[in-house]
Order: sequence, then C-alpha cells, then structure tokens
Amino acid sequence: MCRLRGVVAGHRASPAGLLGDDLDRFLAVAPENRHRWGIGWVDDNRRIAISSEPRPTQGSALLAARLAGTRTDAAVLHLRLASSGLDPVLSSYTRGQSVEFARNEAYEWEPGCAWHTGPAYLDRFDLKAVTESSVRQGGLQSHQFDRVAAVAPANLARTAKDPKLKLLTHENSGINHVLLLNTWLAPIENLKVRRAFQSSISVEDMVKAVFFDYARAADGLFGPATQYHDALVPGQWGHDLDKAARLLDEAGWTARDADGYRTKDSVRLTVQLTYSDEEATAEEQTIYQAAAQQAKLAGFEVKLQTNARAAQTEIESRGDYDITGLFHVRAEPDIARTFFSGSFVLPNGTNYARVQDPTLEELPEKGLATPDGADREVVYRQVQQRVIAQAYVMPTYVPFGRIAVQNGVEGAAFATNSTPLFYDTWKH
Repeated sequence: MCRLRGVVAGHRASPAGLLGDDLDRFLAVAPENRHRWGIGWVDDNRRIAISSEPRPTQGSALLAARLAGTRTDAAVLHLRLASSGLDPVLSSYTRGQSVEFARNEAYEWEPGCAWHTGPAYLDRFDLKAVTESSVRQGGLQSHQFDRVAAVAPANLARTAKDPKLKLLTHENSGINHVLLLNTWLAPIENLKVRRAFQSSISVEDMVKAVFFDYARAADGLFGPATQYHDALVPGQWGHDLDKAARLLDEAGWTARDADGYRTKDSVRLTVQLTYSDEEATAEEQTIYQAAAQQAKLAGFEVKLQTNARAAQTEIESRGDYDITGLFHVRAEPDIARTFFSGSFVLPNGTNYARVQDPTLEELPEKGLATPDGADREVVYRQVQQRVIAQAYVMPTYVPFGRIAVQNGVEGAAFATNSTPLFYDTWKH
C-alpha cells in the first residue's frame, strides 16, 4: 500500500483551520456526502453547494468567493483538497488532530498539469496537525512523517542540506504580504503620515532577519509571479528615515516626547496593528514586531493587538484598526479590484485599507474589460503604482509555499496558486 503521512502546522490549519472549523463546516453543509468528496461550487446566493458529479471548472468560483469576502472557510478547505488533485474519500477525522483519506477509485478529473490520468497513485493520505515546528522537523528526520508543511524559516537551510530530505518551495502569486493602512482613521488617514510609515521600515533587513535568504522582500503590491507585476514600482518607495522625518514635520508631528515618539499638540503618534494570533503564522508575528521596532526610529508608536479569530473579524468589519496584515494568492491581477474598490470595503469584501479612490474604481474596471495584452498591462501597472504612491499598503515579503519530504517521496509539486499537489505523488 502506498500511504503518505503528512503534517500541517497549527496556524491556519488546526484547530481553527484545516483540521478544525473548516472541516467541521464542510461536513455540516452536506451530511449525505460525508464519505464522498464532490466538487463544490458557490451558487448565486453565495451558498456552498456540494455535488456528487465532478465540476472541475468550478474551483475558481470558490476562490473568487473567498476573495470577495464571503469568508467561506469550508469552501477554502475543499478548494485545497480538490485542487490537490486527490478529491479523496474521507476515512476518519479527529477534530484538531488528524484526518485520513483513502484513494477515490472513480477519480477522473485530474489537474491540467498532471503527469498521468485516472486515480491518484497514493492509496492513502493521512494528515496530522502538529503545532510545534521543532516536532514537525524532528518527526520528518526520524521518518515518522513523509511530508511536512510550513517548514520553519530556521529549519530551511538544514532541510535543504540534508541528503535524506528534499525541500520544495514556490513563490505565491497575487497580493504580497502587506500591511494595510486604514484610510478612515486618524492619524493614518493622512497621506503624509502613511508615506512616512512606508519610509520608516527597511523591508530588506526585516525579511532577511526573519527568513534568512529564503524569502524575497516585497517590491510592491503584487508578487513577481503575478501577471503584469510591475518591476518599476520599487523606485517609488523604500526605507528613508530622512524622508519620513520630513513628511511627519509637514504633517504637523514636529515634536518628540521623552520616549522618542513624535507628538502633535502633546498627543503621541500612535497606531495600532491588529491581528489574530490564531491566524497569523509565527513569522508573520515576527514581521509585525520588527515593523513596530523599526517604525519607532521614525517616531511611530506601533501597538500590537492580538485577538481571537472571531474578535479580529469583528474588529475588521467595524473598521476599528489602524493597520492589519495579510497576503492573498491569485495569479490574476484583477485581485486588486476586490482589495481597493469602494464596493468591497469590509464587511462587504477585502478592502482592508477602506480605500475610496476614484482612480482605483476606474482602473480595475478598465482592466477587467480589457483583453490580455499590452493595453491591459499598462492598466495594472498604473494600479500598482497608485496603491504604492498613495501608501495604502506597506509591502513586506513575497509569501512562498514550502514543504519538506523524504527522499523516497516523488512527484510532490505545487500548483500555480501554491497549493501542494499530491495527485502525481508516490513513494519508493
């Protein structure tokens, strides 16, 4: 029997992710299908529907629904499994701990990038949730696991050099990991303050300290793998404490208090960066801490506020935050429309910066209606330049998928959306 023993990390996986709420919600949608994974789609009312018939073309609808802010976690889970190329039979499930799948012998809708047809090579695919990265790494090295997801940055070099292991990485397309600046709240609503914040952080130093040499500092809104990524955007912004000082002076934050923070009318320049510690990875949380430390040199007091997942969602819906961070995977540049159009301001979508910008209403709509080619590329270059020029975001790093497998595991790969593919995977 060809059985793959996989491990997922705790954040975005368990208990509130892949082996928790996501799977619970999916199973609750259609109990009659609990022993058979069909292809899901989203109907006109944005409800999850499950079909016993394969509908492989509908996978993008699930992703689009997530990007539109419907927060259908069950759909996201099913997209992960369906797009992994397995569409397996569910064998057993222990909430927050493990899930086991058996091969679907009737499977015949393989991914377009597949190397073979028919059922998957693997007879079984078992997943366990292991929160501690050291335990995941130790289990891999001791052959308890065949495959480990979310390899910790500190373990990347060691894994790459281990002759018994293989390290696979894949840069995401779509929105880089960015800090989104809420344009509705003071003091961040002021463009000069936003630009000063953007200039206060050395992204290159921060990313190198967190990821060593395995992640790239983000050079703008889109990752390099995204269609129409603009390589000229980096020239518009960057770490410049003199520029930050000048902008804060112009915005009226001219004094400093005893702790070195900028003040105006005896009020300290304070912004709050909020995130869910159930959602943010360890490296993302380190990025937030590093950003706060660097911004202090320019005079910003950045307070980090951690919340439970549900509380964070409520805070975001109310707009009760100055800064929040995330990334989003999608190869199509139209993702910018759902992030910066006024009609997608939370809770109606993913406009976390709460942007109301006529230019970013017009350009993405024009891009949506323009066929692929030079004209469409010009539109999305303008979109990227506008987002940076208005300091709606502070780019940090290019997210990347990373998995480690035993040398005896063959055929493991990534899809274009950085979802791990297991359809062609097999073991010696």
